[in-house]
Amino acid sequence: MTNEKPSPIRPTDAEAIALARRILRMARFGALATLDENGLPQATRVALATEYDAAPLLLISELAAHTRALAANPACALLVGEPGKGDPLAHPRLSLKAEARKVDATRNASVRLRYLARQPKAALYIDFADFAFYRLEPVSALLNGGFGKAYELGREELLVPVPSGFEKAERIARDMLSDEAIQQLIPDRVRHSHDTFRIGGIDPEGVDLVAGDRVERVPFANPVRIATDLPKALAALQTQADRT
Repeated sequence: MTNEKPSPIRPTDAEAIALARRILRMARFGALATLDENGLPQATRVALATEYDAAPLLLISELAAHTRALAANPACALLVGEPGKGDPLAHPRLSLKAEARKVDATRNASVRLRYLARQPKAALYIDFADFAFYRLEPVSALLNGGFGKAYELGREELLVPVPSGFEKAERIARDMLSDEAIQQLIPDRVRHSHDTFRIGGIDPEGVDLVAGDRVERVPFANPVRIATDLPKALAALQTQADRT
């Protein structure tokens, strides 16, 4: 007979993986933790976007203390998940362990478009010489889905497979979506609002719709595994919305 306490960590299932990815995709901001030159922890708020595979994207100043810390030690943590009404600890959040990598200059143009789609106000400073994009490479994560709902996730459970040619397919699909078509993607539960949504991002698992500070995640019925299937997935979302 032992006195070992049962582990609070639940087995990671498909529902937990979907929730973790959803939290990442919907996050407008997060708390970034780094280690300073003395090895002491420090935290700051950062605005976020995500890559096609769900890895977080940051736009940060090279003059900031946290950026200097990342240059010396790329290990970091990111806490995301906005609380709702009531007890803030009752709402899901994700603590991501990662390594920060500066985005290669050859990718800046495409990353810039994706970041601005999610954070349009960043246009005020995105071209400042001291600002640069960083990708957080996930190592692992702790998901707290609420009281008694703790999970551990690995890198492969956090990142989404991206089919070859998806970036080009996404640009074409975005250009073809009219304002009316975008509004047709809005989930039925929020159609009563007077918000005008725009595309904040399209990825292999769904669409992020943004209206001011509001974010709605609309998942595809099935992940897009072939880039040329993206238009079909978007059309299916519109058909589904028309039937609700």
